Amino acid sequence: MASSRSTQWLIGCGVGCAVLVVLVILAGAGGVAWIRSTLVGFEQAEQSHAALEEALGEAADYVPPPDGAIAPERMEIFLTVRDETGDARRGVEAFFDSIPLTEEAARELEREGVLKKIGAALRITRAAVGFAGDLGELYAARNAALARLGMGPGEYLYIYLLAYQSFLGHPPDDGPGGESREEVEVDLGRDMRRTRGRVRDDLVAILGNQVEAIDAAGRADLAELRSALLAEIEALERNRWRVPFAEDLPRSVRDSLEPYRERLEASYSAAASPFELGEPQRRGGLSVQVE
Repeated sequence: MASSRSTQWLIGCGVGCAVLVVLVILAGAGGVAWIRSTLVGFEQAEQSHAALEEALGEAADYVPPPDGAIAPERMEIFLTVRDETGDARRGVEAFFDSIPLTEEAARELEREGVLKKIGAALRITRAAVGFAGDLGELYAARNAALARLGMGPGEYLYIYLLAYQSFLGHPPDDGPGGESREEVEVDLGRDMRRTRGRVRDDLVAILGNQVEAIDAAGRADLAELRSALLAEIEALERNRWRVPFAEDLPRSVRDSLEPYRERLEASYSAAASPFELGEPQRRGGLSVQVE
């Protein structure tokens, strides 16, 4: 992806300097209170995540059914969680809709006068303020719904990856920008990059648990699936960006997801996807760089 110095200057100096002015104003008009309330929100999300793991186990502890199929009642729980986190996802989407994510959009803003740049900076800053709150709300709402409905983080991760990536075909590196993703580089910060590796590790552990479940149940009829699981574990260990079961999703899983295709597609968000399986963190951060 070629670098554009003018675009970087716009984001880093043109709009960035205006954002700095707006932030200084905000700091004198309740900014400290907002920062405190945001940290409290993330602290509550962290606490709810810890409570969820204590009650239902860590993600890597989840053991799928031997054949991997997702029961209808578990799909209904998953989709209920998606519904209850919808508002927070829309807030995340609104943030990325408010900033120039393509070189063309950045150049267009660069040609504007100083007052319009400051106005754009104000809109971006307001969106950024809301984004932090929406991200904390996303984690808190997800954790609360999972705990209330009795679905652990591992089962949620398992269904999320197989439904959205393996079944519907959304890429693991999906994110803000949609079809313009080739023009956008979104640096999610050290904590979010670490999440990508953790999610892969958790899925590898979950699939390993499924192999053990097949063995414990003495399911000779699942010998072919067992071999496919071992091959998938090896492939995922080589490539964290791999779509699980990219070549052939097990029929038992596909059949259990097919009745929910439309509802799953409607509940997916490309912009929120980098954060969906994250864990609440009050450290690190997010920056957006257009190249």
